[in-house]
Amino acid sequence: MLYYFNDFVFDSQSLVLMQGKTSVAIRHNEAQVLKVLLEHSAMVVSKELLLELVWQNKIVSEQAIFQNISHLRALFGNDAIKTFAKRGYQWQLAFEIGQQEVIPTTVHVAKKTPRTSLWVASAFTFLLIVGLFIRLTSNEQSTFPSISTIPFALDGNDNTSVAWRPATISTQPIESLSASQFQGAEALNYKKLKTEHPLILVGDITTSDSQYLLDFTLTGGASTWNGQLLGRSIEQLNAQLEAHLTKTEIIELVNSPMSADIRVAKLLLLHQQHEHDLVVLNQLVSAYVNTKQLDIAMTLADKLERLALALNEPQQNANALLLQSTILTEKGLYELSEYKLTRAIDLFKKHNDYKRLADAYAAQSWLLHKKQDYSALKDSLLKSARFAQTSKDIERELHALTYLSVMAHKHHQDEDAYFYLQQAKAQMDTYALPQYQYAKIPFHYAIYAKTAAQKEPHLLRVLELTELTPDHWVAQSSRKQLMDYYLESTRFDKAEQLVASLANDNAENNLLRARLAFSKSNVHEFSTLATKAFEQARRTGQVSLSLDIALLLCSAPELQTNYDFYTNYISEHATPNWSEQNKLKLNALNMI
Repeated sequence: MLYYFNDFVFDSQSLVLMQGKTSVAIRHNEAQVLKVLLEHSAMVVSKELLLELVWQNKIVSEQAIFQNISHLRALFGNDAIKTFAKRGYQWQLAFEIGQQEVIPTTVHVAKKTPRTSLWVASAFTFLLIVGLFIRLTSNEQSTFPSISTIPFALDGNDNTSVAWRPATISTQPIESLSASQFQGAEALNYKKLKTEHPLILVGDITTSDSQYLLDFTLTGGASTWNGQLLGRSIEQLNAQLEAHLTKTEIIELVNSPMSADIRVAKLLLLHQQHEHDLVVLNQLVSAYVNTKQLDIAMTLADKLERLALALNEPQQNANALLLQSTILTEKGLYELSEYKLTRAIDLFKKHNDYKRLADAYAAQSWLLHKKQDYSALKDSLLKSARFAQTSKDIERELHALTYLSVMAHKHHQDEDAYFYLQQAKAQMDTYALPQYQYAKIPFHYAIYAKTAAQKEPHLLRVLELTELTPDHWVAQSSRKQLMDYYLESTRFDKAEQLVASLANDNAENNLLRARLAFSKSNVHEFSTLATKAFEQARRTGQVSLSLDIALLLCSAPELQTNYDFYTNYISEHATPNWSEQNKLKLNALNMI
């Protein structure tokens, strides 16, 4: 791609910069930084994204970024690149994009080229063109991955299902599970099926006023992709879904592990290519919310609402309002959030979107919690549970019941707290769920226990129940709490046993290993493990976890040489909620 700005031309493929007809000297990393800024000019590019794309996550000081940005500003002017505090950088100069041309990669070019070399080059070029033509004209099904499908349930009835048979995508049916069965224990079911079925599509269809609403989820090795489509017939829905899922970028997003910043960048490019695909825009807004870039998320949620109205997509209009409410709640604008949420609920009711109604009433409960209205909060979460049950969404139903239990505990309604926790367990029995789902019960008992010693047996029970799903969030949280307790009570033998049971090489586990090494004054092992955990957390977009690790590294400045880097990282990325939770530690380090 060629980028034209001022009197410069930049070739993003060869990384050559020209000013007029003169080649401009530019270092490789500077050219890479320029390429990233131009390709993502519509967004603020975070330092994490630059480190990942330019330095491939090598451990380098942020000073390297500062130096490259400074050199680029020296070339193009200080106004070319704008710094956004605690967020990153954004390209500011207007540019045009042109067709790829041949730009000289060096200033010195040989005057004569041997005839043999010309012949070889011509032949090679011809073969490339022929190969490309064959590839482009071949059947797309041969390169597009097969998608395994579970029949879509119709109006919540697994016995009345609809098979998806696209014309251009190879599919493989899974007949051993219904849609509700797969989704009720998705983590374990996918783990069992992924070798034979790396991509699994599941969904359900509801009818309302002669319209059909499809709620689908595509699960891959790295993440899930979900959305809603509205049509006048099931055939129309099937065609819409086929057109949507043939975007190869979606397959990459669910199959390939990537950091949160990379995901945002890919979604932004996908949205620019398919501006009227509102499922893509919905995913982009959610990605910005997850990375706490709330102002950009709100702008895009407003755009989603406008496009939904223009394209007569009432379902996506409701989704936009729910997203706006979520963002406004995060920003503490509760009154406006409530207004948006009420409008979303009215629209969801019109289309019998029971899953989104369950989400909306769960969101409403937090607003009522802020008003200290327990009675209304309880009613809202019971509605959430009922709508989830109507749609046979086990996860949403259990979330509503366990969240109501937690809220009852917060409002000192202990009888309700234990009653609704038992209700959740009774529903698990009814659905015959796998044992890892039951781990939420002792996990909540641990929340309600008053001392660390009283919490311990409940947390150990969680680990027993999640033996087959050790990376489930309740298991990770339980191990962290147990490590806190064992180290504070100097029960190092128990801490050793906890670490010895860890199998996976991920940020959470390496943080536990690092903390144990720190308590044993093993300087080298601590530094190695903590640094590795920090990089893993950054790559996977786990902001709070990366902040926890940075804070741990700052607690021992004499043990490593990048103290300034980690303090700066905390300063730039700490959220108000994380800072409040770690206020004592930050005070002890004179960081606030």
